[in-house]
Amino acid sequence: MDGLKNVFLHLRALLVVFIAAIVLAQSMKSPFDSGLQLESVMAHGRAPYATLTGLDLRGRDLRYIDLTGADLSNSDLRGANLMYSILTGANLTGANLESAYLLGARMNGLVAIGANFQRSVLQYTDFQNGDVSNADFSGADLGRSNLSYLNVSEAHFSNANLNGANLAATDLSTAHD
Repeated sequence: MDGLKNVFLHLRALLVVFIAAIVLAQSMKSPFDSGLQLESVMAHGRAPYATLTGLDLRGRDLRYIDLTGADLSNSDLRGANLMYSILTGANLTGANLESAYLLGARMNGLVAIGANFQRSVLQYTDFQNGDVSNADFSGADLGRSNLSYLNVSEAHFSNANLNGANLAATDLSTAHD
């Protein structure tokens, strides 16, 4: 009888562990919802095609990271360091990049409709063939950037530095100064 009782107690303990594991698994979020797990992903220097929407990435050091095709829409990247990062084909629609540092970033094919780039450093950045319509570049430094074939419809460039920028085939007539 004692042997049967021990088996029953062992099975009950396993059932409790099993139920706890199910509850834990159901409560787990995407790997990008946790700061520590996000740091782990970022530590590899690559997160292409990742879904990183609406994240608070303020002040983060994201230099040299490959975010090709990543969805960073509505994310907060204020003051983030994205120097020489790869954002080719990424989605930054509605993102806040105020005072971000994007020196030499590759952003060709980027979609950043309504994004905030106020006072950002964007020197030597490649925006070629992207869409930044309705974005705000007020006070941003876009010196020597490639803005060719860029949709800047309704974008704001008040006090922005465009010295030496390549504006080939970019129609500034619908942009605001």
